[in-house]
Amino acid sequence: MQSLLWRHAGNDPNAIHLDPDVATRAGFRAPILSGLNTLGFACRALVHGVAGGAPDRLRSLAGRFASPGYNGDALTTEIWTGDDLGRDARGDRHALFRIVNQDGAVLIEHGVATIST
Repeated sequence: MQSLLWRHAGNDPNAIHLDPDVATRAGFRAPILSGLNTLGFACRALVHGVAGGAPDRLRSLAGRFASPGYNGDALTTEIWTGDDLGRDARGDRHALFRIVNQDGAVLIEHGVATIST
């Protein structure tokens, strides 16, 4: 269901996110979530968890797509913050994050977000 909503909202033309046969031929057990969709979960969690609900405070976001997510996965964004993570030249702080599913598989790893102060 999530892939269908993302496909409609984002005009995603990639059948690997929708068609079970295409996904299976590509080596997946089912259609996979779009990486951008998965990253969107991290963005939302960072905005609400670290940026005080203000999306304009999320200045940058980076991470490595490590494993595919599937429709029905329960995604958790784990976030680490603290002064020991440093600040950039403007004084903005960093937060580290990753996304895991209900089985403990890491979908996005080595995530770094810059949050304006």
